[in-house]
Amino acid sequence: MIRLELRNKEGQKVVHEQDYVSGRKVREAFEMMDKFESGEVAKEADALDIKVNFVASVFDDKAVTVDTIYDGIEGPQLLGELNRVVNEVLGGEKKDVAAEK
Repeated sequence: MIRLELRNKEGQKVVHEQDYVSGRKVREAFEMMDKFESGEVAKEADALDIKVNFVASVFDDKAVTVDTIYDGIEGPQLLGELNRVVNEVLGGEKKDVAAEK
């Protein structure tokens, strides 16, 4: 199970859980990583948007969106949380998913 804790508009922490992650999501995670590693995505902001979009797509919960991720995770924790979710999708196979992107 993958969990993501986001603050809602009222500032309350809400935990979102995803029990099932398809093999297709694993493939999409590898495609994303390949884009980062090949330099196809050169701008940091673009890489961040791609990663946030991917993480939002992992969750079936309609409350997990690009906006709720950007607004619901404190800045200093954002990259770490995104990378943690990506790593969980991959079953912990890769430790670093373009951490600086």
